[in-house]
Amino acid sequence: IPGRASDGQRRMIRSVIREMGWTDERLRAFLDKRYHVSDVAFLPSAKCGAVIEALKAMRDGGRGDRRERHG
Repeated sequence: IPGRASDGQRRMIRSVIREMGWTDERLRAFLDKRYHVSDVAFLPSAKCGAVIEALKAMRDGGRGDRRERHG
């Protein structure tokens, strides 16, 4: 869908959440809370970079929201 997350962006998000041990339900809760979408398929492509960076930061124990890192 034009304007939505590309296949590559979706694969990257899935890869990072697998590394974090998150389930699809956990990802959906994160996306809903932070980006107001219920699934990666509905995520605007312009937001994908921010989502990927936030997930990487949480995975690496960096600058992500503390509640999300421990949630």
